[in-house]
Amino acid sequence: ALAAFLAEREHRVLVLEGEAGAGKSALISACARSVAELLPHAKLFYHFVGAAPGSTDLVRLLRRMWLELAPGQALPPTEEALVRGARDMLAHAGREGGAVIFIDALNQLDDDAEQAQLQWLPASLPFCVRCVVSVIGGTKHHDMLLSRTPSPLRLPVGELDHVAREQLVRTSWSGLGGAISDDRCIATLVAKDGARNALWLVSACEELKVM
Repeated sequence: ALAAFLAEREHRVLVLEGEAGAGKSALISACARSVAELLPHAKLFYHFVGAAPGSTDLVRLLRRMWLELAPGQALPPTEEALVRGARDMLAHAGREGGAVIFIDALNQLDDDAEQAQLQWLPASLPFCVRCVVSVIGGTKHHDMLLSRTPSPLRLPVGELDHVAREQLVRTSWSGLGGAISDDRCIATLVAKDGARNALWLVSACEELKVM
């Protein structure tokens, strides 16, 4: 599904929508790892809103994005200039090998981000630029995303079925050998009750990696 989205020509924004605790952050992390393998030459930018002090600030987010995706471009001095110049910056990143942006918990950005009306994230992204965002359904940021033209692709995040659980585990453990990647080990893990939740499952995968 992720590879199909990356190949999309019409839809370049993917919205992961669901309630708090549904596993959207875990899914964003898994997607970022997959893209790093699928597109090793593309630039990746990921931002987890609320995960660290200052991460809810739009200006800090845009400055990070600018420095990582277009390091050779002059950094605009104000929030207004950052917002206004975002499309040109993303177009530059697209021409320089492509870029994939991951933003988790978009609805947790500070109030000034809401006032900016997502102008910094064009509804029609430049060529070779894709964006995956997660958001709680029914929030103002969610409503703004869905009101745009062209409309984004939407992926509801809830309980994982058996196939999705197995795919998530294999993605998390890709490149690892030994007993941990054995089919029986994977089957035992995905059969656990908690494995229906992506956050629980990714946490379990990370713990098992260091055992």
